[in-house]
Parts: sequence; structure tokens; C-alpha cells
Amino acid sequence: MFNNEDLSYLKKDDSYHFSIPFEYIKKNYGDDNYDIETAYMEVDVRWDEYEQGYKMYYSCSEEYLIDPREGNGTLEEFWENDVEDKVRDELASYGIYTDAICCFASRG
Repeated sequence: MFNNEDLSYLKKDDSYHFSIPFEYIKKNYGDDNYDIETAYMEVDVRWDEYEQGYKMYYSCSEEYLIDPREGNGTLEEFWENDVEDKVRDELASYGIYTDAICCFASRG
């Protein structure tokens, strides 16, 4: 949570939704030979009045296709390494910067 300051001036809108593509390994044949597919991370960004900032929630309906045995990371790793910065860039294009985001993303 932020300091006791009222940060509601950072609020631009109550919520945003983004559908962000990311690539995962569909089939790994070894020796740097693999098939790549695209999945979509659904991201909801909502203003939290109590926290006085935006919370980010993400999910992926194709998560069941992303097999760690093929060399893929977890959904959280895809979020951290591929998707989070894209969402932050999208938010910045709306004038919402890091100081308006009150907490780390969570699955939802």
C-alpha cells in the first residue's frame, strides 16, 4: 500500500482490459529445434479505492496447453518476463505510470 498520501489524483479510469499475446514452446524436438505457438494473457487492471492505486489481475485460458516438459516456464514467469512490461507500456500510453500501480500482479 502507498503512504498515507491521497493518490487518487493518479486515477484515470476505473478499469482497463488487455489481451496480450506471448509465445510458448508447443513442441520441443531438442537441439534448439521447436514449434512455437501464441497464447494470450488476459489482463484486467482495476482501481482499488482502499489501496489508492491500480491492481493487475491476469489469466490465460490456454494455460493448459503450456507444458513445462517442453521447456516452458510457469504462467507467472511468462507474466514477469513477457507480459508485465507490455501492460505497463499500454498503461503508460493512457498516462498511468508505475506510481499509480499499487501492487504486484496476481492471478485472477
